[in-house]
Amino acid sequence: MHIHATELRDTILGLYDLGLAEINYIEPEYAANALASTTPDPYESEHLDRTITDAWQTVRGWPFFQPESARAPAGPPPPQHGRTFSHTHIDSEGRSIPFSAPPKVGRNEPCPCGSGKKFKRCCGA
Repeated sequence: MHIHATELRDTILGLYDLGLAEINYIEPEYAANALASTTPDPYESEHLDRTITDAWQTVRGWPFFQPESARAPAGPPPPQHGRTFSHTHIDSEGRSIPFSAPPKVGRNEPCPCGSGKKFKRCCGA
């Protein structure tokens, strides 16, 4: 609340009257005192300017803050790096079938390959 935005004082306090400001978060009396016409401490003003600049540097590249034309992808999407999921199974009606993992085998259970050995001594080695 220490933004010294005296020009917004009436607007902000009006939000309390309309029930649009949460009184359990900042009480109207505190907001009124914080927005009172005072001269800000020079250190506080410098710190606030730095905070706002740092916040803007963080979010300025986010798509929300870009013009609509810059948000639209131009051309095909870039190639994916890392894992690609190209092994999609499609049923006869063209719908994709979700992958279901085979049941996990414990180390001391018989190996699913049918050798009769424990999994840890056979395929799990």
